[in-house]
Amino acid sequence: MDKVMKYIMVISEEQSFSKAALKLFITQPALSTIIKKEELKYGAQFFYRGVKPIILTEAGAKYIQAAKKMQKIEEALYRAIKSSGTNNVGTITIGSSAFFCSNMLPSIISEFKKEMPCDIKTIEQNTEDLNISLQNGSIDFLIGVDDITERKSKKIFLKDEHVIAAVPKLLINDDELLKYALPTNDIVSGHYLFSNQPPIDFKYFNNLPFVLLAKGNETYYMAKKIFQKYKIYPSEIIYMSQMQSSYFFAINDKKIVFIRAALLKYIEPSSKMLYFKIDDSLSTRGIYIFYKKKKRLTPLMQAFVSYCQNHF
Repeated sequence: MDKVMKYIMVISEEQSFSKAALKLFITQPALSTIIKKEELKYGAQFFYRGVKPIILTEAGAKYIQAAKKMQKIEEALYRAIKSSGTNNVGTITIGSSAFFCSNMLPSIISEFKKEMPCDIKTIEQNTEDLNISLQNGSIDFLIGVDDITERKSKKIFLKDEHVIAAVPKLLINDDELLKYALPTNDIVSGHYLFSNQPPIDFKYFNNLPFVLLAKGNETYYMAKKIFQKYKIYPSEIIYMSQMQSSYFFAINDKKIVFIRAALLKYIEPSSKMLYFKIDDSLSTRGIYIFYKKKKRLTPLMQAFVSYCQNHF
């Protein structure tokens, strides 16, 4: 099912843009923008927004009715393919970072293979090496963020991700900064994205030690932009290859580190660290599935892309 169509169905089910945004792990302003574009496409408003709970317009009800029909058709198609007796319909090779390969891809691949029996291989590398592998045909897809991707690739948006700063409590010498710290429960649930908690001003972290992901990783380039914007000159920088290991190193060695907010869904937040929002324009970035521009996607590959759009 089309991703926007899924969003509209969830809004209809929840009868609220804010509740739907939480369920979809997307910010409410971003969700509203997506829906407005879809309404402009059809020249009709789908929801009466001036009432609570929100309700469907006549055009919205017709849209939902058509969406449900399409959902049933897709489900029937998957069942037909699954029951066709074919043991394996092909192979896909996916390259991504250690975070996605360890935490997010396993469940997506497992569920997809229940619908479409196939062989899916994953390769863990940094983004620069994955770009090379994508162009030379070693991998079919690259899943990552749009920071240093090859222009020879096509990309399809999957979702937004958010980066936060993890700072050892022992480095916080100004009690005023404590009011900027995020509750860990809000980070894990995603509620912090909708709170009025302001981002931290990184001028407070000038001349402090950092752990960064090495050059070739997406977060390395984000960190450099933050240093440039806030005129940060770290007293020390340690470079590491993986986010999860850099996080644990930062805890033990009392250094600041940038991490995906989603990381705290998979590992226990540390009581030794405080977590802070970063300026939105720097901390929010899109996750995409990339493939070589001239590559012809097989039906299996097209199905996997569609599945990722709906389930990532």
